[in-house]
Amino acid sequence: MRWIPLCLGLLILFSCKKEEHPIPSIEAEWLDDSGPFGFGQTIAVKVHAQIEGADPIEKITVQLTDENQKVWMSEMSTSQLPSHEFHGNISLTLEDPYLPSGQYYLKISALTAHQSKSTFLQCSITELSKKRTLVIGINNNGFAGAMIDTLSSGFELAPWNSALGARYLPIINHYNKTLWTCTPGQSLLEITGIADQYIQTYNYPFAGSNDYYLDAVYDAQDLSIWYITQDGLRQFDKNSQFRQWIPISNGHLMECTEDFICTNKKTPGQPQELLLHLKTTGNLAHVWVHGKQVSDLFVLDNMMGLLYLENGNYKIGLFDLDTFLPINWHLLLSYSSNGFLCAAARDGLWISDENGLHHWDNQGNWNNTWPNYHPTQFEIDQTSPLIWMIDEGKIKAFQYLSQQEMYQSADNGYSSLAIGYNK
Repeated sequence: MRWIPLCLGLLILFSCKKEEHPIPSIEAEWLDDSGPFGFGQTIAVKVHAQIEGADPIEKITVQLTDENQKVWMSEMSTSQLPSHEFHGNISLTLEDPYLPSGQYYLKISALTAHQSKSTFLQCSITELSKKRTLVIGINNNGFAGAMIDTLSSGFELAPWNSALGARYLPIINHYNKTLWTCTPGQSLLEITGIADQYIQTYNYPFAGSNDYYLDAVYDAQDLSIWYITQDGLRQFDKNSQFRQWIPISNGHLMECTEDFICTNKKTPGQPQELLLHLKTTGNLAHVWVHGKQVSDLFVLDNMMGLLYLENGNYKIGLFDLDTFLPINWHLLLSYSSNGFLCAAARDGLWISDENGLHHWDNQGNWNNTWPNYHPTQFEIDQTSPLIWMIDEGKIKAFQYLSQQEMYQSADNGYSSLAIGYNK
């Protein structure tokens, strides 16, 4: 029985012992506005946090998380800290134009060296509408090299940059607002800031001929840029940093899907192949030996499309990216052509050749043909029913719903173009 008082005494002693690393308390409320918020706006909250004990509060953080707990943005404040009490404001500016509409949470946390405590505020965010900001045209007919001009959303064309030599394969990185071009005959990529015109040059030691860069594509899924060369694919992330190299010999033509980078492989004396590499790892996911003389690739409704020539006739082949099986074949035209260009849109496929500009709808029917246009390059506007093209060396914009030409440049020396968006 004498052990009972001793045990009770020890129990009281330990229960009264002060927590060595106490947990802070924190409260937060909206400073001014509780939303909904949009791109460019600032979310501001008023925070009060305190703690007792030896460990002071070292920092206050605020994180913007979605309903899946994905952290989209974060900010940290160390003003007035370290201290045992914090009373102040902390803000978060929505600088990511890709924030989708939906319900979000602000996770506001107080952190010490050993503990943390968080509180939450719910808010809603409205997605930024996508808009066309400019069209960049490259004129390679200048005496001193390429001239790069910009066309505003109000159809005002102005000189922007004078390059030192010819440029081709223009690609715009919408995330960090840069223009990517290649220099013929050299293993050079030139990156030019659209706003401040800084220049950063990449130089890679490629083997093979002097025509190093063969094709380029902007990947809207993860905001990266892919280039194909004689020895493979090179991917650059949204911040223009080199990410990975996928070795492919004899590759040409490529398209991006949600999961794959698709490249047509053309080896002399062998049937052509469609290579599907996983974009995340570069691993080869599938090889389809189609044996077609492919002139262009496109993506339509999670199908890989091949524009190919067979027995003097151009046809379209559709390859299902879910099952890895060919699912449909359409006779395209019953006459030979010097070559086709194609681009996919939500309402079907647009095709250009020397006989005009053609529209092929999602049901596999010819919808219309405009024989007055013979573009050597064209792009589908992602924000309005416009087709931007280089036709007879001029930059032209064709509104295909009203069937009206909306713009035509005076100069006829343009060789390529790229469209810039705000996101």
